[in-house]
Amino acid sequence: MKISDKFILKNVGGESMLLPINNDFMSVKNLITLNGTSLDIYTFLKDGLTKEEIVEQMLKNYDVDKETLEKDVNEVIQKFISLGVLDV
Repeated sequence: MKISDKFILKNVGGESMLLPINNDFMSVKNLITLNGTSLDIYTFLKDGLTKEEIVEQMLKNYDVDKETLEKDVNEVIQKFISLGVLDV
């Protein structure tokens, strides 16, 4: 998996957002707002970490069991793929 070059991460009004880099930039439907968890996952993916490495890193920062975290990481990654944020 690799982060797509079709989006750029920006902080807009205190919110982390992925903005498309094309002529749809002004279309609100193409803006993706990231919460803290999804921002961490995005950052780890951008750094080249695998799913398993992401889970291990996040276990250090989140008070959650490994099974729940694996499920959450998988859901966010699948959402990123469906939105075109990740190239597979």
